[in-house]
Amino acid sequence: MSEKVEAAGIEPAQGFYRPSADWLEGILLASKPLPEERDVAASVRLERNHVMAEFSYGMIRGDRDEGGMMAPIVNSIEISRRPEDVFTYLTNPSHLPDWQESAVSVRGDAPLAVGSRVVVTRRVGRRERSMTNEVTELSPPKSWSLRSTDGPIRAKVKGTVEPLEDGERSRVTLALDFEGHGIGKILLPLVVRRQAQAEMPRNMQKLKELLESGA
Repeated sequence: MSEKVEAAGIEPAQGFYRPSADWLEGILLASKPLPEERDVAASVRLERNHVMAEFSYGMIRGDRDEGGMMAPIVNSIEISRRPEDVFTYLTNPSHLPDWQESAVSVRGDAPLAVGSRVVVTRRVGRRERSMTNEVTELSPPKSWSLRSTDGPIRAKVKGTVEPLEDGERSRVTLALDFEGHGIGKILLPLVVRRQAQAEMPRNMQKLKELLESGA
């Protein structure tokens, strides 16, 4: 590793290059440039709200499908409510902070239609970031899709509602995929996907509890 990396605040440690706290904070805030070496990769573990990073040579590793692409994060849950009720609740953006723990606030078009835009502010790590989402599909009461249109991390969400027991109950499935742009290519496997994978099952359970209690 060259002197440029050491000058950026990354110090060698037992064969790895470990970033200083200030340098990592700069990465998270996107306020400092990455080292010029393109082959620096990162693996991170989140432990008691502290981001601990170890940098090594090679490709960034993550959850990948057989073709080597990042696989979507998929979660399903069964809810004792009719599909029409579930779909109406899920596609009302004002409900997001009620059942998604990272969602802080929402503003935008209502009711939703294809092309509608909604700005969602979320907690990502220790920061709050606002992202604009556009509705790309809306097929009541079966499915809907959204995609983020700005920011370093852009999400694609596909939701489906399946009827169960002659329409008396429902199965909700959410598929969440991401694209990283710029600094987002580093943050995506290190922070964002990990947070989403941990949060999604809790969100689905909260959604079930709310709808089955009459929300």
